[in-house]
Parts: sequence; C-alpha cells; structure tokens
Amino acid sequence: MRAEGIGVVFGGLAVLDGMTFEVVSGETVALLGPSGCGKTTVLRVLAGVLAPDRGRVEVTTRRVGYLPQGGVLLPWKTVLENVTLPLILRRRRREEWRGRVSAELERFGLEGFADAYPYQLSGGMRQRAALLRTVLTGAPVLLLDEPLGALDSITRRRLQGWLADLIADLSSTLVFVTHDVEEALILSSRVILLAERPARIRHDFVFSFEDRGADRRVHPAFQEARERLVAMIEEGETDDEETGAVRAVR
Repeated sequence: MRAEGIGVVFGGLAVLDGMTFEVVSGETVALLGPSGCGKTTVLRVLAGVLAPDRGRVEVTTRRVGYLPQGGVLLPWKTVLENVTLPLILRRRRREEWRGRVSAELERFGLEGFADAYPYQLSGGMRQRAALLRTVLTGAPVLLLDEPLGALDSITRRRLQGWLADLIADLSSTLVFVTHDVEEALILSSRVILLAERPARIRHDFVFSFEDRGADRRVHPAFQEARERLVAMIEEGETDDEETGAVRAVR
C-alpha cells in the first residue's frame, strides 16, 4: 500500500498536506498524533471511503477491512448477526462459516454471547465484536481507527496485550490510529508521527523488540523508544532529511 502526495481540503481548510508513505505487506503501522490532526482522514483515504483532493493511493488488493472509530455495531442485531455481516454480504453459506465463527467467538472472548445484543455487552466486548467483524472480512489489509479508544484505562491496558497477540497471529497488513504513545509501541513495529493540522509526516519511527505485546513494557529498549517518541512530540524534532526515518535501539 502506498500513499503518494495525498491532500484533503474540507470547506477551504487543509486537513492533509501532501503526505507520502508506504506500508509493506505484513507490516503493522501506527498513525500517532494529537486529536484533530487528521489521523482519521488519512485512514478514510486509505480505505477508499474518502477521495483525496490531490495525490493517490495504490493498494494491491480490492479487499480492505475498515473499522471506524467506535466500532458501530448494529443495535438491532445480535453479536452473531453483527460479526457475520461480511460473510453474508459475500454470499457465504452458513454451513461454510458456522464452525469458524464459533471458534472465533471463543478466541475473541465472546463465547456464550452470540445471541446477545450490543446493549447487553461491556465496552470491551463491543470493541472485540466490532474487531471480529472486521477480521471476518478476510481482507489482507486492515485499517483500524482507535480500536481501543472508547475504553476505560484499565480495560484498554488489558486488551492491548490481547490485541497484540491477535495481530501477531494475523497475516494481514495493518494500519491503525491512536494518540497513545505506549499503545503505538506495544501494537506496532513502526510509528508514523503526524504534525498538527494540516497533517504531514513529522517522523517515521521504525523499531523492533525481542518481546512482543504488553511484555514489551519491561524491555529497556521500550522505555528508550517511548522517551524518544515523547521527546519528538514535545520538542518538535524533525527527521534526518536524507533518511526520513528515526530508528530505535533494538
């Protein structure tokens, strides 16, 4: 997936300003930045929901799974009906997906809630149901807008580890939006830090850790990467013009 010089203007207000970046197959990338800087707009352009005013997006597949902010479960449908919508829309027969969906409900911590409605679920369960629906699209590219953003800090911290394990098991290319520095480092291997609106890339931060998921928090390199990112945000550093990227200690 490649975004080349994408720009978006809403009512005369520039929201994106000529952004160019590439995400390689199988990579997990976090879009990090302050509220209102244009992160969601970037994701909508990548998803094809919004056409850029200039520039273009190249995607090697027609199938892209998009999870909007808040998950947006249909309140009049059960958990099972919500999560299987992508399969029904793809005209998959019930006999084909019954076993897989049952296993996935258990994997996503939703076993026993197939017949429950969204209002009967906790916030974390609604998030997991919405994410499962996105995963069941079978798309090789997944775009997630604040997948844990609506949760309280305790639930969010717990689900970060769960989501990290899930990402490790998926073979999808994944781009997600967050404004949480630790969450970006826990879930991804690369952080694209955006400037205030109009959004442009301030830093392209690549890193790796021996540990994965929430276990990374205790790794010395994690703390170093976190401090580096926070310094970038607070001090307004810019990347080396030749490399265009900052690499954390491995």
